[in-house]
Amino acid sequence: MRGRVEMAGISMAGIAPLIPEAGLMTTPYLWSSDAERDFVTDNFALPVLRKIYEAKGIVLIAISEVGWNDTVCKKPCLSPADVKGMKVRVGPATSSKIYWNSVGANGVQMPLSELFPALQSGLVDAADLPFPYYVTTPAAQSTPHYVTTRHLHHPSAFIINKRVWDGLSAEMKKVVQTAVPDTPRMRREVDESIKPKMAEFKQKGGFIHELTPAQRAEWAKLVLPHQEQMVKEAGGAAQELWDALQRGKKEFQARGGK
Repeated sequence: MRGRVEMAGISMAGIAPLIPEAGLMTTPYLWSSDAERDFVTDNFALPVLRKIYEAKGIVLIAISEVGWNDTVCKKPCLSPADVKGMKVRVGPATSSKIYWNSVGANGVQMPLSELFPALQSGLVDAADLPFPYYVTTPAAQSTPHYVTTRHLHHPSAFIINKRVWDGLSAEMKKVVQTAVPDTPRMRREVDESIKPKMAEFKQKGGFIHELTPAQRAEWAKLVLPHQEQMVKEAGGAAQELWDALQRGKKEFQARGGK
């Protein structure tokens, strides 16, 4: 916005303090499948997101990928009952607050920079992180149980300052757009990187707890009634984006879930 950086790749959770509406894309248990998420994001959410970003002086060039957030614990946390009353790290994003409050955890709000010493000292005993990031941090040693709750997804975006973008020639805009990896490729690369990393993590003594759909539904049913809190807290054009997401989900179902 200030023009100090001209271009960046930033997750929609990361940019939510500046563009609160973007945080809706991390609404807990928003998606029933990867296919639904991709279809709705690309065809219904993206046009609205571009308009919202542009109102903040930012051009959204392309959607990128971070991956799913799962639950990390010092013990196997296979059901909401396992985390009820547990001291957990709540991040600054509304989605984190909604998730942990909904499942009855004892939330301790803190920035990411304080999480890893907090896990090591016992100030908190659980958190939620995407696996590709989690496995590179001290949490993989102090909190070795990774539970695939898949409660929220992290999309990201390649963005550029609008003033800079408007000053580029048509040829230079094409160069930038061509240089950015396409969205299907980014999704595929993140997805394909996870299984080998999980296998390596288990070989080193870590634990991967793959939840069944029925187990995951136990978490989701507690969270779903609180989803629209995301819309209320974001304000601005959040309702427009939320409505677009719901239209997209209905269209996806009408297509037979494909």
